[in-house]
Amino acid sequence: MSRLDKINKALADLKKEEIAIKKVKDFVAKQLMIVQAEESNMKSYVHKHSAALLKKQLAENETKEDSRSQMVPVQNNQVQGPMVPNPGPNNQITIKDDDLKPLNLDGLDE
Repeated sequence: MSRLDKINKALADLKKEEIAIKKVKDFVAKQLMIVQAEESNMKSYVHKHSAALLKKQLAENETKEDSRSQMVPVQNNQVQGPMVPNPGPNNQITIKDDDLKPLNLDGLDE
């Protein structure tokens, strides 16, 4: 093979490599565009769904606050309500005669 043939063969090989490199560059550019489009779609999806989730959480919090307003108030870990006499010594509650009321049994004999 002459020197000129070797040079022409090397140029042809370089041309093939150049074409292959261009194809790879085109492929990578297309893949990059696909990835960027998917990234954009995912950001949009996350933004849309996170806004919906935030609205849902806010609605739940409002519901919880509404139910809290209906709760019985607590002070010093005791529910506020009718007064119960404090137990005396030996945990016995003393009942005064004024606290006792006679039962109305009229009409029960029938």
